[in-house]
Formats: sequence, C-alpha cells, structure tokens
Amino acid sequence: MENQTPVIIQPETFKDDRGSLFAYNDFDFQDLHIKRSFYIDVVNFRGWHGHQQENNWFKVSSGVLKVLLVKPDDWVKPSFNITPKEYILKAEDHAILFIPAGYVSAIKPLSGKPTLQVFSDQSLQDSQNDDYRFDSSMWYYDSFM
Repeated sequence: MENQTPVIIQPETFKDDRGSLFAYNDFDFQDLHIKRSFYIDVVNFRGWHGHQQENNWFKVSSGVLKVLLVKPDDWVKPSFNITPKEYILKAEDHAILFIPAGYVSAIKPLSGKPTLQVFSDQSLQDSQNDDYRFDSSMWYYDSFM
C-alpha cells in the first residue's frame, strides 16, 4: 500500500419518496483489513497525529470538520515548510476520507458539534507501536487554535 494518496470516497445515493439511502457497496471491510473503529467528539483543534504503517478512513457523523494532512519528510525531525492538504468533511455529504499510511492528520471543527468516526486497519496495540505526534502548530496555525 505504499505511495498511496488520500482520496474522498463518495457514497452511492438512492432517493425516492421514502427518503434517501447512502451506500458504500465498494467499501469492503474485509478486503481493506479494517480491524477497529472509534468515534471522536471534536471540540477543539486536534493534531498532529499519524502512522507510518496504519491506514485510516474518516467519516463525519455530525457537523463539519476540516481535515488537514501532511506527509512528513522525516518522522523524527520533519520539515516545518510542508503545506497541508485540506479537506472539508460534512456529515450531510456522507463522504469517507481515506488516509493512507505515511500521513499525519489534524482536525478542526468548523460547525455544529462534529463527531468523527475513524476506521483503522491495525489493532490497537499495533497502532500504539506506530504512533507519531507532533506539536499542534507544526504545519498549521490560525486564530482558531
């Protein structure tokens, strides 16, 4: 799974007089080796956190979040001048953001009371052994923080 890039996965949408259905028929948990899922209630800016070996998928369940992604050039002393990729995830869009191994992320609430569901292809223990954290002002700073 090396050299992958982040991608937004849009659901299939089906609408009729009964309402709407959003399906991820190509999102195969078994093929993706998803082992766990958890939720984060996002109150303040959270970052930077990532993994060299773990793939993640982010889905906003409520509210709106800005997700910032950086691919560090060094996992011990990364450069400060890396520009983050920015994604806006809205619960109403039902999109999933795939974050491949080798990226660190930061999340910032934009509106509502955002809740983020995270899917991981690593066990908790493997994830903890592949855990990298950097100062919150490393690649992104604004008056919100």
